[in-house]
Amino acid sequence: MSIFFTKKTIFKIMKISLIQLMLITLVVSVSYAHRSYGQESLKERATISIKNGSLKSMLQAIEKQVDVTFSYQKEVLNTTDKINVEIKNETVAEILKKVLTPRNISFQVWRNNQIVLTKNVGLGNVESLLNQQENSIKSEIFVAEITIKGKVISLENNEPLPGVSVVIKGSSKGVATSNNGEFSIDVPNNKAVLVFSFVGYLSQEIPVGNRAQINVTLVQDSKALEEVVVVGYGEIRKSDLTGSVATLKAEGNEDKPITSIDQLIQGRTSGVQITQNSGAPGSGMTFLIRGASSVTGSNQPLIILDGYPIETDQRSLSPNTGASFWEASTPPTNPLAAINPNDIESIEILKDASSTAIYGSRGANGVVLITTKRGKTKRDQFSYSFRTDISQLPKKIDVLNAENFINYANEGALNSKRDSVYRSTAIPGLLTNDYFWQDLIVQKSISQDHQLSFTGGDDKTKYSISGNYYTQQGIIKNSSFDRGSIRMNLDRQ
Repeated sequence: MSIFFTKKTIFKIMKISLIQLMLITLVVSVSYAHRSYGQESLKERATISIKNGSLKSMLQAIEKQVDVTFSYQKEVLNTTDKINVEIKNETVAEILKKVLTPRNISFQVWRNNQIVLTKNVGLGNVESLLNQQENSIKSEIFVAEITIKGKVISLENNEPLPGVSVVIKGSSKGVATSNNGEFSIDVPNNKAVLVFSFVGYLSQEIPVGNRAQINVTLVQDSKALEEVVVVGYGEIRKSDLTGSVATLKAEGNEDKPITSIDQLIQGRTSGVQITQNSGAPGSGMTFLIRGASSVTGSNQPLIILDGYPIETDQRSLSPNTGASFWEASTPPTNPLAAINPNDIESIEILKDASSTAIYGSRGANGVVLITTKRGKTKRDQFSYSFRTDISQLPKKIDVLNAENFINYANEGALNSKRDSVYRSTAIPGLLTNDYFWQDLIVQKSISQDHQLSFTGGDDKTKYSISGNYYTQQGIIKNSSFDRGSIRMNLDRQ
């Protein structure tokens, strides 16, 4: 039988042969330089016990016991191949020969305790062999992850920084430093870049390179210290502020279904507790700063909107007149729900006793300063946004229907040696009014939020005009909340 090769095939054979010759020369030189070092790695002993596992799990078990790292091409290991291995105190070479040789996989020790696995290719079609060799040269080798350890300290006092975020750039994988400022993270390769970030400090990006230990010194962010904070008696720099003041910015919350300002504050400030009194749309809320200070009086803080106080005492906000029981049981509304959250520029919360120096006894429960958006010196801008939300009851309570309840009541009466509660002659008439009452009061609700704004100004005049319409249906029928607002801020010099 004769085999004929085309000119293109002969050229590829010559090309691959030259590459193979160069690789063989490189492997021989490397093997000679590290022969004794590689032999020592293969003589290390390990104990392996795997039932119905994968080849990858066996290699990981060896890496945990012996100081070696396995490198291989993706197609070398068959992910569907399950193995059962029971080996006690044998060398790495003996373990690999027993498991890998029957699977046509060879191994070789390289520098840095690296064992390279390759797939043995048998004789076959010449064109297929050439293509496979050419692709194997270009394929990427998957190397085990590298563990990076280190410590993060502050430049100002050389103290360790706990809670610093250490994230691999371009991914969501990361860790936080311990109380001693130490961290440990696994990176895919030495080309990875670690991003160190902490509140009040400048972020740093550090490439891993060939290092296994990275110590970082973070520098405080001077811009954060220069930020202006609004307090009751004016504006001062944050670095000069000695009282307990929390500052919140409204930016970045446009995509959240926030109905009122209290939802904007909730869970974002220490020492501030906000609780919604009921699940009704626009219902009242309990606002506490550093706990309750009065048993009989109001514990609500003083809220100042652009210099004007807002009444938040729940007892004075109840819409009922006491004419009937149903009117008296109507929950009070939330005064902050009448303010459009999209109009808010910043919120400052004064939590210490210094707030009483400006507002007297009214500020004994704390003060919340709300500043709305104003025009800025730039081009005129027009914006419109629309949002819709759908809400529904996630789970209904499993209850008895009419027939099951009748049987339950009659059986209980008979067990108590009493007559049946429901007579057989009356049961058919009762079953005609069998309703699932939860379906009669619960609905799927739809909420819509429309926001329209005009902002702009020049050196002498700045303006900000905004309009908002918000409607929210409750999941309970006949419960809803509607808000329409128009706000204009005009500054003229």
